[in-house]
Amino acid sequence: MGSWQVRRWQGAAVVAGLAGGITYIGGLVAIYALARQLPYEPEWPKGSGDHPVAIVLYDDAPEERRARVGRAVARLEAGAVSQIIMVGGYRPARHYLGSALMVEDAVSMGVDRGLLFHDTVSNDTRSNLEDGLSIARRLGADRIEIVSDRLHLVRTSWLMKRLFPEVNVGLVPSRDPESVASLLARLNHELLAYAAATVLPQELSAAILARLRNASAMDDRDTEAA
Repeated sequence: MGSWQVRRWQGAAVVAGLAGGITYIGGLVAIYALARQLPYEPEWPKGSGDHPVAIVLYDDAPEERRARVGRAVARLEAGAVSQIIMVGGYRPARHYLGSALMVEDAVSMGVDRGLLFHDTVSNDTRSNLEDGLSIARRLGADRIEIVSDRLHLVRTSWLMKRLFPEVNVGLVPSRDPESVASLLARLNHELLAYAAATVLPQELSAAILARLRNASAMDDRDTEAA
């Protein structure tokens, strides 16, 4: 290969790298901008539902997990929802069920166990929503509020519109990242998760996520009251 060909390939690599970098930064900015547009609380028209419930999505960080539960509890105490459903955090290799732990968080905040429900096998956003909505339908809910952090809710909203467009849903942000480092970490996580959901087949994306989280995929889904 001649020197001019080497320079040509090097130039192409530089251009591709710049294009990739611009796309990456643009993705981070887009997610952040969309997240900042989310209201602190959903605005429901009068008569939009007689049986509203909250679905709280699990997070591995204890502080964020409790912040999400706390937001749902506040909505319950304000009369905005009548029951709370905890979903996610299924880690069988560690004998760990995050959704059940969130129930205990809510009980420690003074919530009656009879108002709390949790799933038993979901381990990513898609399965969180599937299992949470399954429990909500069983409870007869006619309005759904989903609780998570702002950045996660951007992807959650996209998934809801893509998979469950018929569901009447509102988004409830928990809290903002406490530092620039945590903000960048969350942005990168959401961008990668969004890319995986749009580029990879769902089965492959779920398998990779399950592998990373030491969780095994299960076909049979079950729900139980707390």
